[in-house]
Amino acid sequence: MKKKYIDLESFKLQDTSVRYCAVRKFHQELPADKNYPRYKCVCPSWDNTPRRGMNGHCIVDAMPVDFGCFLDEAFSLTLSDARLAKSGYVFINAWNEWGEGAHLEPDEKYGYANLEQVAAAMSRFAQ
Repeated sequence: MKKKYIDLESFKLQDTSVRYCAVRKFHQELPADKNYPRYKCVCPSWDNTPRRGMNGHCIVDAMPVDFGCFLDEAFSLTLSDARLAKSGYVFINAWNEWGEGAHLEPDEKYGYANLEQVAAAMSRFAQ
């Protein structure tokens, strides 16, 4: 079965694959919830198809530089929301979730690039 690439307008969890830029755009455009603060969460990549097969989800075209941009956007959105700015929390999924392709630990493909993106974003937004 050929995987389908989708844009933001058709982004649904039941679709198999989505481009990393569409995930970033989707998160940028999520409306704020008036009833509770929505903490930002980013991931360097994602692919749970090894565990879930065709029922899994995969983010394609994820590169460390894009992850860095996603982090910058999450920090910007966090600091622009008074409810979130006090804590400054931005969550990253995950340190070593190798089974789902979401890991910050250095690897053979990108080395320390994702960790370097975290350090760079934190230094840009340090208060």
